[in-house]
Amino acid sequence: MAGLSSSSKKSTSPAQRSTRRQERQARSGDKTSGHIHPYPTVGRVFLGEVDVDYVHVLVADSEILESLDEVGELDSRTWKTVKVCVQASVRLMVLQFAKVVNQNKDVFHTGRPASNYGPPVALFNSVLGWLAYQLSRLEDISEIHPASFRAAHEVVTLSLGSYPSQDIRVDSLSRPLQMCLGMPFTWKLKMAGIEPNVVVGGSEPFGLMEVKNEVGLNGDASLQAGLVYARIVTETTGKMLLRRKQSNCPTILISIMGDLLEIAIATHTDGPYIDCLFSERLRLGFHELAVVSRVACVFKAVKEALTGLERFCSEIDNAPPPLGISFLFPSPSPCPSYEHLMPRLKFAGRLSVLGKSYQMAEASHERRSGLYLATLLNSDVTEPADVSSVPDIHGREVAVKFTTTYNSAAHKLMAEAGLAPALHACVPVLGGLTMVPLPYSIYKDVKTAVELLHAHNIVFGDLRTPNIMCIPGERGSDEAARAMLIDFDWIGIHTAGRYPPTLNDSMPIWPSSVQRGAPMLKAHDLEMHDVLKKVCLPEAS
Repeated sequence: MAGLSSSSKKSTSPAQRSTRRQERQARSGDKTSGHIHPYPTVGRVFLGEVDVDYVHVLVADSEILESLDEVGELDSRTWKTVKVCVQASVRLMVLQFAKVVNQNKDVFHTGRPASNYGPPVALFNSVLGWLAYQLSRLEDISEIHPASFRAAHEVVTLSLGSYPSQDIRVDSLSRPLQMCLGMPFTWKLKMAGIEPNVVVGGSEPFGLMEVKNEVGLNGDASLQAGLVYARIVTETTGKMLLRRKQSNCPTILISIMGDLLEIAIATHTDGPYIDCLFSERLRLGFHELAVVSRVACVFKAVKEALTGLERFCSEIDNAPPPLGISFLFPSPSPCPSYEHLMPRLKFAGRLSVLGKSYQMAEASHERRSGLYLATLLNSDVTEPADVSSVPDIHGREVAVKFTTTYNSAAHKLMAEAGLAPALHACVPVLGGLTMVPLPYSIYKDVKTAVELLHAHNIVFGDLRTPNIMCIPGERGSDEAARAMLIDFDWIGIHTAGRYPPTLNDSMPIWPSSVQRGAPMLKAHDLEMHDVLKKVCLPEAS
């Protein structure tokens, strides 16, 4: 089990580790000290040939035990999720919806309330990532079989009907839905104490569907599909438990409420995370050609993804348990448009915006962070023109940033002047984000950096302390500490660039003319620099 260790986390004392293990054992009733989960035989852990006539000893040092404590916290969180998701066996009425969403935001993550989200689910599994990419580019999906168009047309037509009961709606949609998905599924299979409307994959599903007769009647099908997923993947016995120890349980969720069709994806890391990828009110009429074509494309993409997940689950179910916890971290895939070799990264932990390293989020701002710690494994990356030239980066520890926008040209300009860390790569990945690995160090010379940007008519726009890192001089030298700019999300052209509409204007640090959607000005950088000067050099102000 040695692969569970990681150096990128806060250390704890043996006494603290012992106390944490005792607390978990008291909560779960498990009296087996030092185990993530008690197995009846060694053969359940090591799935190959195991000689039962020998005594098997697993050796773990203090660092590995500390990692076991970190992973063991997942058991505690799992039990909390189970308590919440038992509610999925009851039809969610409107009042229950508010209760589930508001009171369980720490264990069930769907984007509601506003701050209850993590990095996109598409980052954590290549099959789900490709589905997200396809559903965002439906116009690129082609070669739909005539029978698939017929089935999609029938699904839309039947969805627009009004039915006296949910069961009658389900019976009407069953055959065309099965034709659209092209994969056997089971209606109302009892598992984990609940009864989902539809499961794909049997008792260890990788696809789930919930159907409601109409929007607003008997609860929300999308929320219920998410709760059903969470309840199943947090099962504490059987194959789903083993799958959760080997993967993040990638699953596709389909929801139908009257004429509303929604497609979501889900994974389980430090809790269940769910992202909706497609939502549309189905209509025919004058635009029926576009609607039926779009629905046929959606179901084709979902069908291919279900086939991919079936293959993925078969592989992990027949493989020995992993020695690490890499499945808790992203597994990004480059977009088809990226023509260069993607850096190979071994993720080891997460980073908050304040620089704290951790493996499992404990607060909402940690869940929302798109920063990770990783080791850059290969140095033979084919560098695009906007990437800094770095001669030897193999084995280097890096901070990996996932962001919706990134100005790689401005970053390269700063890096060549020594005012920003080297840009190893800038890779568009499935899920609509850009992946940027940066040296995990501390950075220099803010004024010079701003002047260089302004000379090229560029405004930095977000000159706050989290976006500046300080590096000490080399040990034994007289070189002074330096600072570097490290965040290029907001970069814009002077007067033409705009501040994001989600700018947190409640913070008192912004110049008065910095507003949501307002033009970006060089003067804003200078005002922010003056604020930094007062913070960093109070004797000079």
